[in-house]
Amino acid sequence: MKSTNIQKSKQRETRSCHSKILDRDIEITVHLPDSYLTYKSLRWPVLFLFDNTHHMDIASAQINTLTASNLCPEFIIVAIENKKRFFDATPSVCPQMKAHFKGAEETGGASIFLDYLEKELIPTIDTCYRTEPFRIIMGNSLTGLLTTLAFLDKPGLFHAHIASSPSLWYNKAETVKRAKELISHRKNPSWIQISLGNESTHSHRRGILDFKKLLAQHAPTVLQWSYRKFPDHHVTVPVQSLWYGLQFIFDDIQPEQASTLTALRKHYKTLSRRYGFSLRPPLSSLIQSYNWTKTIHNDKAAAALLAYGTELYPKSHKQFDQ
Repeated sequence: MKSTNIQKSKQRETRSCHSKILDRDIEITVHLPDSYLTYKSLRWPVLFLFDNTHHMDIASAQINTLTASNLCPEFIIVAIENKKRFFDATPSVCPQMKAHFKGAEETGGASIFLDYLEKELIPTIDTCYRTEPFRIIMGNSLTGLLTTLAFLDKPGLFHAHIASSPSLWYNKAETVKRAKELISHRKNPSWIQISLGNESTHSHRRGILDFKKLLAQHAPTVLQWSYRKFPDHHVTVPVQSLWYGLQFIFDDIQPEQASTLTALRKHYKTLSRRYGFSLRPPLSSLIQSYNWTKTIHNDKAAAALLAYGTELYPKSHKQFDQ
């Protein structure tokens, strides 16, 4: 994709990228984690957010909070513009939509937009940034429907999916009606969280609850799924969905308290095998353990922690003695 920088800082860059598949320009914003610029040999998983920067600041703040407590890893965040939201997010043409919704003159372009993600955007992100092979996609409402379509129709493109109050009612709930076989035949490990906000229409609630029922009845063991009901308004549900979605996906990331260094190494090797990318303890937690072992005069354990920390985070030794 050809791109033009619109705005750039050390941690955030906004580009206007031309897509041949979509035949239009798309605005993409990339937010880098705090440690990206410091540790140039490391790589990070990627969180893709629909609706451009609408949720970017909240998402980066939530991830910073969760990583500080070792509840999820750091992420490269990619926010995607959806100016043609009804076209990009819907699976079929539904002419009657334009009589009820502004901007719904064109519908049915979801398969094209998913091709754009697969063949243009993701390869570009992987080329331009140091990414790990683990991707999460999140969308709300119509883009929650698109997130669900990615889960059903592009298995393996994203490893985890957070569908916030998705519009599964669309076109007489057609996505729900064809989901049973696609759910039951999944072969690769994956995660999906479906959430429901305080929706005013029966069809919106019914579509999500019917999809939840299919997951309960037909999800294979390789598929981890979660359902959350929130009292929030439709437009604020994404905040809760991302917060609980990340904790659901990485529900086993925290090691047991008072783990030995051997146990800690084993824990993160096990996690890395499960998720398919290199997971590591936060540097802050290693420094905290290092300082504790120094306080109790266990110099051998402190030296081992220092060696482990600098192995994971090259050139970080100065931070241990601050």
